[in-house]
Amino acid sequence: MHPRTQAREEALKLLYLLDQWGELSALASRMRSYFSEAALPDAVRNYTEALVRGTAGHLCELDALIRRASAHWETDRMSIVDRNLLRLALYEICYVAEVPDAVSIDEAVELGKKYGGPKTGPFINGVLDAVRKVLRADTAKVGETM
Repeated sequence: MHPRTQAREEALKLLYLLDQWGELSALASRMRSYFSEAALPDAVRNYTEALVRGTAGHLCELDALIRRASAHWETDRMSIVDRNLLRLALYEICYVAEVPDAVSIDEAVELGKKYGGPKTGPFINGVLDAVRKVLRADTAKVGETM
């Protein structure tokens, strides 16, 4: 398994736990505890930590994007897996320039198939595609005003 693929899976697990506990404020101590139990290569651990910290640090922005793109779904009504897969993929799409959007989306869909319900993959794909369109429209508006 590619280190970044493994890191995304580990990040999903950590985000799931943090969401379930409702304790993003205890992020550092929870990650130390998690990493002490998981024997991960440095590359996987470093990218996992970057993904979790980045996602947690931009949670309000990411949730706002999800709400904009999923008209009938509030994030608190989504399953914990779906919500955190969307957040994780959107963090990569918005803040990790070296990862192509298509890779982030494909990886999220695959993780959704593995950890979510039967409708998770198509749901994740649909919402992320809608967010990409929203982001493109916003970028086009910015370009028009210059």
